[in-house]
Amino acid sequence: MNRLIFGLSTLFLLCGTALAGGEAYSTAITVEKVLSTDTTALGQKLHLPDSAAAVTGIVVTIPSGAETGWHTHPYSGVAYIIEGVLTVETEKGSTTYPAGTSFAEVYDFAHNGKNKGKDPVKLVAFFMGTSGAPISAKIANHTH
Repeated sequence: MNRLIFGLSTLFLLCGTALAGGEAYSTAITVEKVLSTDTTALGQKLHLPDSAAAVTGIVVTIPSGAETGWHTHPYSGVAYIIEGVLTVETEKGSTTYPAGTSFAEVYDFAHNGKNKGKDPVKLVAFFMGTSGAPISAKIANHTH
């Protein structure tokens, strides 16, 4: 299942909307578009590395009551909520993403993911970045 999600998400990221509607697939295949955007959740234009690009896919599980901690990403990423409800806080407010929704992660902007529900949050995220570089950076002593 994880390899399927990784493969399809990578294909979506690399090929853009040309394949997002399933036009290139056999008619026996069902494709559901979960995201088509050129901006992040805060309206930033997507930001990708100029060279030495690499894609990193992660599955994140956030237990009930837990949070990611304040952090930033150097480049754009895409997240899809598999289960649970994620609340993302920024200095501009918060947005809630239930299971089955997706969003383009903000970059160079502090944010914190919280699970305010009773059930775990599970999401898959893919980041385009520079080969060998971290996909996120913790922000110490951030006050919101």
